[in-house]
Amino acid sequence: MKRPLLVIALSLSSLVLPAQQTPVQQWISTVNGVTSGDEAPTCSYRAGSGYTYVAGNNTNGLFVVKFDNTGLVASSMEYVDSNNVQVVPEVILTDNMGQIYIGGYKYYGGEYHISAMHIDAGMNVVWENSYNTHSSSIYLESMAFDNTSSPSYLGYTGSINDSISVGKVTLATSDFSWNVTTLPVGYNSGRGYDVKFNGGNMYICGKVNHPVSQNDAFVLKMNGAGSQVYFQTFSGSANMDDKAGKIVVNSSGEAYIYGTANDPAQEFFLAKYSTSGFLLWKSQYIIPPGENMEDPVDMVFNNFYSQIYTIGQTSNADLGNGALALFDPFTGVLNHSAILSYPSLPSTESFKKITVDNANNYYVSAIANSSSFLVAKYNSSNAPVFHVYYTQPVTGYAGTFVDVTGNVFIAGSINQSTTTY
Repeated sequence: MKRPLLVIALSLSSLVLPAQQTPVQQWISTVNGVTSGDEAPTCSYRAGSGYTYVAGNNTNGLFVVKFDNTGLVASSMEYVDSNNVQVVPEVILTDNMGQIYIGGYKYYGGEYHISAMHIDAGMNVVWENSYNTHSSSIYLESMAFDNTSSPSYLGYTGSINDSISVGKVTLATSDFSWNVTTLPVGYNSGRGYDVKFNGGNMYICGKVNHPVSQNDAFVLKMNGAGSQVYFQTFSGSANMDDKAGKIVVNSSGEAYIYGTANDPAQEFFLAKYSTSGFLLWKSQYIIPPGENMEDPVDMVFNNFYSQIYTIGQTSNADLGNGALALFDPFTGVLNHSAILSYPSLPSTESFKKITVDNANNYYVSAIANSSSFLVAKYNSSNAPVFHVYYTQPVTGYAGTFVDVTGNVFIAGSINQSTTTY
């Protein structure tokens, strides 16, 4: 059964939809590639120009597809490196000139290589370069560009041989500027989960393992040359499995980490750190009885930097639910929280992303029952507007985006034996 690439556009604008009305599907576009193998999209990007870019892998290797605003395929390409090894893309971005940059990894000669690639607007590979980690034990968790209009650097984090790994690629020269592995004194392993740039510095969050306090959350700041500015850890009072899964940084260089902790109850927490690494405050959302805390999923500012929106994963009686929490970024006050479930289709939701539009409506997306896309919208007063399922046999997820008018774009893959739509 072939699995083609899928992109859906839904009209979700609050200007045309009364509360609880089902949104209108504007178009659906699928791409089957030039081979009979599956398309496995891994990342996507919605450009301000109206194009949606999706990258992933198929039988031939890496692919990139560019869709226009009506769902038509504007251009596409496939790539296999000189050693006939697949590059697995983790992040894709386009600049204001339509240049495409991809970060990912490949496995060659028994060792993992971290990969970066530049593709021009005509879908021609300008360069592909890689950093050999000389390790068969590597986890690449997050990659990010320094800005979205004209990126200069690609940063990445994860772990190599059980130590936190952080590195930077200079896009103009294709050089891997530096790669650092680090652990604080007294800890025996660690992993970075998310990375962001701000003011030339890189900010990383994740977890480190301590023989006594078990897993602790951490926040790490590194300067442009790869030197450590600060490294701070947080351990809940229960000394159990604490970790920071997402990080955002404001314009002043203050870092916010979002994670899970036992302090002593199960909680999702948000912590704010000063530019020098001092803990300014920690806020928490203690999940209700009966819910089991799982993972921090996503975190985002609204356009005015006046509220932080978070979504985490919980479970209850074998059903997956979402832990929604909205925080004041200045005081840490928890403005709103809720456990999200959608009984119209009893299911296990695996939450993927939270996004906010210009009117402070927010959207959560998930995969339900491992087979359906879910999108739910809430207005700025936190009232539900609608939730909708796309019930094709979904096999993969690559991203959700909301444009300024409230239209939502979803990228993923489905199981289909047909090849035309």
